[in-house]
Amino acid sequence: MQAVTKASGVKFGREHTRYVNSPKSSIKTANLMAWMQDKQANKQLALLNALQTAHFIDGNPFHNKHDFNDIVEQFKLSPNNKVFRDELTTDAEFILEGIAEIQQVIATTRFPALIMTVNDNAIFIDHSKYLKTPQEVVTAVEQEIAAIKQAQN
Repeated sequence: MQAVTKASGVKFGREHTRYVNSPKSSIKTANLMAWMQDKQANKQLALLNALQTAHFIDGNPFHNKHDFNDIVEQFKLSPNNKVFRDELTTDAEFILEGIAEIQQVIATTRFPALIMTVNDNAIFIDHSKYLKTPQEVVTAVEQEIAAIKQAQN
């Protein structure tokens, strides 16, 4: 956690820090995100941000269905009970398989990574290099797009 804080400048909440070494599982969160992709994909980023704040700042462990109540109410969601099981749903497994395929194609399991496509060209940006200066990701993407356009001319 200290390495992440040093590399990114991100501040973790006291409750998260206090229990950082306790066992954790993101299965229910992965299931909720997979469910959300199917039901309300336009709200996924907002949901992800809320989940990250609740976990890393407020210290919510997301161990059981009750831990998700505030988020579910905030976003007016009605996920089915399969989301809160201790095993991945079929939807979540399908998404993880897709991620694994992409990781194989780009030959990395590093995260975070940004993949964009411009026509038939793919751009891979390892934005972990830009954690302290996130605006530089935009510059890197612009440079990649300019290089693709130049190569097409």
